[in-house]
Amino acid sequence: MSPGKLAALLVLGLVMVAAALVAALLPDVDAVSHVLAWVGVAFFSLCVLAIVRQLFRTGPVLEIGPEGLLWRRWSAERIPWAAFVRAAETSMQRQRFVSLWLRDPECHRSTTAMGRLAGANKAIGFGDITLAATGLSCSHAEILAAVRANAPQLFA
Repeated sequence: MSPGKLAALLVLGLVMVAAALVAALLPDVDAVSHVLAWVGVAFFSLCVLAIVRQLFRTGPVLEIGPEGLLWRRWSAERIPWAAFVRAAETSMQRQRFVSLWLRDPECHRSTTAMGRLAGANKAIGFGDITLAATGLSCSHAEILAAVRANAPQLFA
């Protein structure tokens, strides 16, 4: 994602934190609204932190090569192709992905918040790691072609 778009999201996130904080500090608010306002403060604060982190990230987010896959949205560790058992092109509501299934998921656990949510993806039929082109400078077709070129055995 471009720095301009990230800056706009950062401003929006800060506005949302401020709005939730104002709602949380209002004096005559019922208990449910009060709790929801504090949940909003926490949620939007985490969003702001993620955006700030993204603004200062250097280097490519995704590297696909002969030695394996490095996807910094999953972890800072490169995963060798031998660690995967299968790959497939998957989709949901016109959004296309490249799904990869790990031989032993415990050996290559995610170290990011996004990766920790991958269990939900797996529960609906996607792989352990699901690559999307969203926010990247490459297309889905380029990601798929790179995985096919470097690990064709996974598509058998």
